[in-house]
Amino acid sequence: MNSCVHFLFDAVRRRPEGTCISDEREEIRFLDFFRRSFALAGGLTEDPSFNQPVFIYLPKSVDAVVAFAAVLMSGNFYVPGDTKSPLERTKKIIQDLNPLKIVTLRKYEESMSSLAGGRDRLVVLDDIPPRGSRNPDAGAMIAACRRRTDRIIDMDPCYVMYTSGSTGTPKGVVVSHRGVADYIDWARTAFPLDEGDVIGNQSPLFFDNSTLDIYLGWATGAALHLTPESAFIFPAKLVDHLEKRRVTFVFFVPSVLIAVSQVKALSNG
Repeated sequence: MNSCVHFLFDAVRRRPEGTCISDEREEIRFLDFFRRSFALAGGLTEDPSFNQPVFIYLPKSVDAVVAFAAVLMSGNFYVPGDTKSPLERTKKIIQDLNPLKIVTLRKYEESMSSLAGGRDRLVVLDDIPPRGSRNPDAGAMIAACRRRTDRIIDMDPCYVMYTSGSTGTPKGVVVSHRGVADYIDWARTAFPLDEGDVIGNQSPLFFDNSTLDIYLGWATGAALHLTPESAFIFPAKLVDHLEKRRVTFVFFVPSVLIAVSQVKALSNG
């Protein structure tokens, strides 16, 4: 086992035309997800550095998970940011992290440039051209990624999550590839999902709970649906949303499940 992106490699080989991920705006197949990640990874490998942090400043979306995969393909590790967090907190994270790159959108470019001390490290998703028919086939893309990711060992970092910190200063928690792989190996036994399942994500992508949703989907070939925050305001509407999206598996925090139970949103009556 090298980089945890091998879960995605396997899924692309098994079911390239199967649904990989969806949000409020779009739904894409595994092969398309891989192509978009591959295109972005190209903008993260120009620097000779390896195993370096890449800060992802994107809202919860397909684009954000594409960016996670792209960073892993580039041989580096990702650090999710919170676009709703005060900029002062984000500034502290960037100063502590000193990221190789910052992946963001044009609407955040000015603020990220200010926090990063310039645009040199910014990778703006709006500027990444989509990969179309000129793409090599999946096997060729995987081979290109493996030439870089095969250098990774299991104790190298996969991602870093920043906590609030007891002193008010954000502190990064490093999670290794081995930690993620062991967790997902356990999850596949505990939750025997397959290619017919749809995972309904609740956790923000800068929270550790999202790890199970993302990697369990890649490992089993199940689709991942990024449930919008607005769906959690009213429990009954949340259940309607999950039914509409044909979600078969959720790993929600207890408070959400309690709210659903209290209003009897799952009652047939």
